[in-house]
Amino acid sequence: MSDDRNVLIEQSMQSALEGEPVAVRCVLQGFLDGPLYVPERYQYAPMSDSPNYPNDFVTVLGVQNGERVIVPVFTASELIKEWCGNDLKYKKITGEKLITMLPEGWWVCINPGSEVEKELSPWEISKLGEGPGSIDEIVEDITDAIETVGLEIRIPDSEEYSEIKAALVSKVLSMSQITALSLLEEIGLDENGNELKRPVVGVQLRTEAFKERENLHDELEATVASFRIGQEAVKFVYGSSKEDISLSIFNCVKPFYQNKRENHWWGVLKNFFNRR
Repeated sequence: MSDDRNVLIEQSMQSALEGEPVAVRCVLQGFLDGPLYVPERYQYAPMSDSPNYPNDFVTVLGVQNGERVIVPVFTASELIKEWCGNDLKYKKITGEKLITMLPEGWWVCINPGSEVEKELSPWEISKLGEGPGSIDEIVEDITDAIETVGLEIRIPDSEEYSEIKAALVSKVLSMSQITALSLLEEIGLDENGNELKRPVVGVQLRTEAFKERENLHDELEATVASFRIGQEAVKFVYGSSKEDISLSIFNCVKPFYQNKRENHWWGVLKNFFNRR
C-alpha cells in the first residue's frame, strides 16, 4: 500500500472542530475507513514515559498523559517524524482495525502536535466500534453540546456571575471528577423577540467520570438554581478534555476553576526516548 494521505479527515478537520455536523461526520467516517498511520509500541530505541500496557498483544504506541493513555495516529506518514523528531516504525491501518487493538479506556489523538488535531474519547471509540451506524449518535451528541445557531456568545467580565462561579467552585472542591470549569454568556431572542441571556458553563470531567455525568449534572444544576429564579437556567456543557469539540467554544476564555494544570500531552515526547 502506498503512503497516501487521509484526505477526508484533513479537509474536514477544521470545520469539524468548529462543530459543523457534516464535517464531524466526515472526520469520523475518514477515521473508520483510513488510512491511518499508527506508531508501533516496539521501536528502535527504548522509550520512557510509556504507559502500563495491559498485555503483550497491545502493539500500538501509547503515551501516558496524567491519568490518560493516548494513542497518536496520523493522516500521513511524514507527520510522525514532525511530531516527535524521530523516525518511528508504524502501521498503516483503518480506524476500524485500530479500535480492535485498543485497550479499554484508552484515547486516540488524530495528528497530535499539528495546528489542527482531534481527540477521540473512550466513549466515542466505543461507539465507533459498533460500526458506521453509530456516527449519527456521536455527531448528535457533539453538536447538541455546542449548538449556537442564532445565538451570540460573549466573554463576561470577571465580576459578572460571581455568585454562580463562587458557588460552583465551593461545590466542586469536593468533586474530584471535575478538573476545570469555564464560563461564557449566551445571548439570544425568545419567541417574542425579547433578548435572553444565560451563563454557559463548560465542565471538564475526568475520563472515568463520564458515566456519572447525569448525577453530576443534577448536583451542579441544584447548586446554582437559586441564582436564576425567574431567569434562563444555567446551561452546562461537558467534555473530558479541553480539546473535545464539545468544549471548543471555551478555548477563548481562561477557566475560573482548575484543580490540575497539565501540559499539552504530546509535550512529553521531548523526553520520550531514553538517553544513553
